[in-house]
Amino acid sequence: MPNTVIVTIPPDPALLHVLRQLTVGVAARLPLTIDDVDDIRLAVDEAASALLTQLPGSSAIELALDTDDGTMRATVSSEVQTAEWPTPFLLESLQWKIITGLVDAATAERDGSDRPAIMLVKHALPASDR
Repeated sequence: MPNTVIVTIPPDPALLHVLRQLTVGVAARLPLTIDDVDDIRLAVDEAASALLTQLPGSSAIELALDTDDGTMRATVSSEVQTAEWPTPFLLESLQWKIITGLVDAATAERDGSDRPAIMLVKHALPASDR
């Protein structure tokens, strides 16, 4: 059964620590290694930073964390109106390369509410491989 935690913060870079701490708290409940927890924390931070820089004018940043069977899914979305998502610069940026290097899967698309979002997936290794 999936578990979901959602938090919304103002679009202030000084508040990104809230998203990082929540990510660590949720990820720590999964059979992830310390490195995996750190990777998903950094990926969420980079995704939120990317949304703030790529989509100025947002009224809020939302983080939804879903966990199920050792898999963590993080969706970072922006409350901003834009016709173009992902932006051409995002997928070529250093931030995107960092994000995709930290998680098992990353996509930039629109979430279920048609907001610009970055979706991240991190799988726990089987116990025999940890």
